[in-house]
Amino acid sequence: MLTTEENKASFSAEQILVCGSRSNLNTVAHSLYDVLRSFNESDVDIIFSETFPQEGVGMAIMNRLQKAAGYQLLKEE
Repeated sequence: MLTTEENKASFSAEQILVCGSRSNLNTVAHSLYDVLRSFNESDVDIIFSETFPQEGVGMAIMNRLQKAAGYQLLKEE
């Protein structure tokens, strides 16, 4: 699970990596590549991530996450 500092206690997963703070999306943008690389090195099969606002830095973060996911997204109903 790729999550933020504020939400890490909300998830139960084999591996939970924090990519920064929702209150400062610049921290997420700064560490996103490193966190994705860490998942890649751990040979996980599936990575779930929380989503981010589709504006400003959040738009860039979501673009990177969508590319990393091969544009295969789960939609909340």
